[in-house]
Amino acid sequence: MATDLFVKKKCGYCQDEILGVHIRCTVCVDYDLCFQCFSLGCEIGPHKPNHSYKFIPLNEFYQRGNNSATWIAREDYQLLDAIEQFGYGNWEDVAKHVETRDSESSKVHYCERFVTGTIGKSTWLALPNGLLASGESRLMAIDHTLPNANAPLSPSITSRLPPLAIQPEETLELGYMPQRDDFEREHDNEAEAIVSHLAINHDDEDLDLALKLAQVDMYTRRLRERARRKRVARDFQLVSQYFSTIAKEKEKPTTAAKKKEQLKEKEMQENLRAFSQFHTASEHEQFLRNMTKERALRLRIRELIKYRRNGLTRQEECTEYERLRYCREKRKEARVERQRRKSSSSQLMILFRLVLLFGPNSSAREAQVLSNREGNVSFSGLNASSSRPRPVLPSVKTLLNRADWREAVSEQIANSDDITLCPGSELLTPVERQICQSYRLRPLYYMTCKTNLLLSGTQKTPFLPGLAMEEQNAISNYCTQAGFLSMD
Repeated sequence: MATDLFVKKKCGYCQDEILGVHIRCTVCVDYDLCFQCFSLGCEIGPHKPNHSYKFIPLNEFYQRGNNSATWIAREDYQLLDAIEQFGYGNWEDVAKHVETRDSESSKVHYCERFVTGTIGKSTWLALPNGLLASGESRLMAIDHTLPNANAPLSPSITSRLPPLAIQPEETLELGYMPQRDDFEREHDNEAEAIVSHLAINHDDEDLDLALKLAQVDMYTRRLRERARRKRVARDFQLVSQYFSTIAKEKEKPTTAAKKKEQLKEKEMQENLRAFSQFHTASEHEQFLRNMTKERALRLRIRELIKYRRNGLTRQEECTEYERLRYCREKRKEARVERQRRKSSSSQLMILFRLVLLFGPNSSAREAQVLSNREGNVSFSGLNASSSRPRPVLPSVKTLLNRADWREAVSEQIANSDDITLCPGSELLTPVERQICQSYRLRPLYYMTCKTNLLLSGTQKTPFLPGLAMEEQNAISNYCTQAGFLSMD
């Protein structure tokens, strides 16, 4: 009934809210007009300007307070409803809800009428001396943090847990805060997201409230699980054990095989960590040792089965078998390495011959032609063998500008016995190349010796100190037969 009493009225023509006295047509049914529309003679539907009318106040009764302005019952109802929604003190929002009053007048009226006035005194029943109207003592707040054994928050009950035995740099590395017993990133760190945007509104339906309470319950369960895990970490001293284990592993010198075995053990421990919540610390360590021993026994059984399949029945035979298998694997690796070096050497020889035959600007396609002519050597370094159209391949000069190719070519030339790979070999005749090949002379060195011999004009004078007599005779005989020197 109170709601019907304070229902807002709207003009039947302009549909604006009527805030005060208005006009009601006595001919039409439930048809009200504001003063502006009535003064203009507005008509709509069956209503005509010549119909009889009467003045109707918006509410039949008023309230007059100490404030100079008059507050009607509808405004008081809007004021109380706004304070219930926005709370005491949010007078700007309250004034917007009341619509006809500003914030200051709303505050003054509420305090005079409902706080310090007759209604307020009857509601609060509080006197300045701290006594209730019935003479009983006024209820006072109780401090539950007093050092009393019976207090729920007494220091004897909420004593601090002992700090963890870890170093400050270790706490920074782990993101652990010992004084708070918290981690920078907690378990289920996104649990707060489920309730971060929840808010209880006055117009929420029962279904909305039930849904929000269910979300709060979900958040509470996730907090309990987080607290349980932290309690397990505290009871078993997992933080200190973690760093002590790391320190022990750093002190032990480990080989590659041991490191591989340790990685497998760590992986197994990570997979079995979930069972630690059901064991004590000693029980869990024994459980891990048993699992490690079981794994070692399984590996040994598979190894013995392999020996048995190969016809080995004694330990001495197994040792000899492993030695021979190791030697065979080493020989296989050496053979593969030799093949790789041979292939690389063939590629480098083709590359250098390409420079000599076609020049430094030759392309990779010419290198492929040369490699096919040399015996179908796979020139994978240039990757030119393909029937599909390819983009322009790099020139040999471009490849030689690369440090790895340049160093490899230099090393190949220095260690190779092929005279055709050495600089200046294209200036020699086939016979001269044969002489250089037989006596392992570099073409440039041979041409130096030949030049000195021709300048001296005689075979009897040593034309280069340090050259063996056999090599000198071979060069002199060739120059004489070719007509470069006289027979005298």
